[in-house]
Amino acid sequence: MKDYLFIEQTETSYDTTLSRLMLAAARKADEYLMNAFEDITPKITVASPSANDQVDVNGCAFTAKAAGNADADSREFEIGATDADTAQNLVNLINSDILSGVAEIGVPGVTASRSGSVITLSKRYSNVTDIECSSTDDDTLRVDLYRVAAAVPADVILWCEAFVAWRFANRDGRKSERSESGVTGVDWGERPSMELLEPYAMQYEG
Repeated sequence: MKDYLFIEQTETSYDTTLSRLMLAAARKADEYLMNAFEDITPKITVASPSANDQVDVNGCAFTAKAAGNADADSREFEIGATDADTAQNLVNLINSDILSGVAEIGVPGVTASRSGSVITLSKRYSNVTDIECSSTDDDTLRVDLYRVAAAVPADVILWCEAFVAWRFANRDGRKSERSESGVTGVDWGERPSMELLEPYAMQYEG
């Protein structure tokens, strides 16, 4: 932030002011974006599912089947020798980009990863809606939801820096030599436009 304002890194007299202004910028961006950079992340815990147990991800139903009876084109995943094996089979289907008929087998915009028998679902793109996930049996395919911080796009960080610079330039007591001499005041510029934030707010409208 100091580099953005052409302030020496060793200069500490403005640290408190800049910290407060950055917090104000973050709050202002959150108000406009409705706190866009928190995600609801579903996790699926696989625990000895039975044949025909299902988990639904964004309207795509995946069905457990006994070994040798799973049809991937119908979004069926094989029950493996261990829960970790079963979880990996489900991950492979969710991530599949193979087309079956006119539909994609996997879930568009969603990426699945696995640690042991726990599957984590993540948004492939930052500007899509939260992932919806449910199960027909919470004992064998339990779904838990976690709130996690998401990466803040560079455009939003740039807007926050511009907001801080604008507020810093217009902070109380800031006068120019020309204004003090009665010639004219300095135009410190207009408030930063919300245009940089708009692409990240559209998904929350309506």
